[in-house]
Amino acid sequence: MVIDYCPRGDLSSELLKISQFGEDVARFYVAELVLAIEYLHKKNIIYRDLKPENILIDVYGHMKLADFGLSKDGMGDNDKTKSFCGSPAYLSPEVLMSKNKNSKGYGKEADLYGIGAVLYEFIVGSPPYFSPEIPELFKKIKEGKLEFPKGVTPEAKDLIKVHYKLNGCILTINKKRLLDQNPETRIGAKNKDEIKTHPFFKGMDWDKLYRREYDPPMDEYELTEAMLKSDKSLNFEDVDYEEKNINHNRVPDYSFAKIAVD
Repeated sequence: MVIDYCPRGDLSSELLKISQFGEDVARFYVAELVLAIEYLHKKNIIYRDLKPENILIDVYGHMKLADFGLSKDGMGDNDKTKSFCGSPAYLSPEVLMSKNKNSKGYGKEADLYGIGAVLYEFIVGSPPYFSPEIPELFKKIKEGKLEFPKGVTPEAKDLIKVHYKLNGCILTINKKRLLDQNPETRIGAKNKDEIKTHPFFKGMDWDKLYRREYDPPMDEYELTEAMLKSDKSLNFEDVDYEEKNINHNRVPDYSFAKIAVD
């Protein structure tokens, strides 16, 4: 398979350079990601492997979703699958539960969780609940207790995590968030417009975004200049396993290679 050359590489590489994105940059890429997932879901495809490594930046500075090796087609809005697959740090609670015999499986909502996990990593610098130890990582994902560093705006927090409100002595939970543990009440599960109209995307013209009329964080000219100024960027050798990448959000000795995926 041949795809368009993406000279800027993937967003994981960008995160390695600067640790985290500002919320304006994160908003742009996550908004384009929402449109990409919305398109796939309309085609009854579940992506199942959302992570910064799979989000490429094309010559114009816009994102392209790549690596459909774990995707599953023929999945209607009410269809479920039980394949345990994906990248550990970005797995949704229902995918983790799919290993149980009594699990009902999971559907398109798992991709919405992935959007939330990617957004969190963009603005914080690491995946939500991350731990290099698999049992601890999965336990944290299922428990859903998430912390944010200082500087994250209320709008970003509100889109990502379960939100708690204290009314008198009564604690009410307003779920409807991307990392909601319950896929049925996850924001966007019934309609992607729930995500698009969230305050985090206030002022976003989604039709304009779809037509690629917004200026990306780095335009075509800047990308070309950056390539010409960097001899390394013209080196086409595989650099996935450079020393600096070894410990970047990787879970040691973990692979899905021996797990059958339907």
